[in-house]
Amino acid sequence: MPECPQRQALTAAAECPDVTLRIHPLNFPVHVMSGRSTVTLYWVDVPEIPDHVVREVRLPGTAEVPSISHVLTAYHVLLDHACIIAPHPDESKEALP
Repeated sequence: MPECPQRQALTAAAECPDVTLRIHPLNFPVHVMSGRSTVTLYWVDVPEIPDHVVREVRLPGTAEVPSISHVLTAYHVLLDHACIIAPHPDESKEALP
């Protein structure tokens, strides 16, 4: 049986030195981002460059880029919470074939 493309991508990402991969198991409590739009949080460790959230919206290929401080903070909190409850990255790698 061929390997799933998503697993292949996750396995490749887990091997990158600058990537931390945490897999939220299906038998864990509901993920804090469940039911929300797909989100990408861009963060650069340079004070002059602000964080940005890119949030997919209803139409494929369209997105919102809110730059309002409280929106960014809310997504930081949600993603931090998701990382706290997810297994350690070493355990996430073990979940991949």
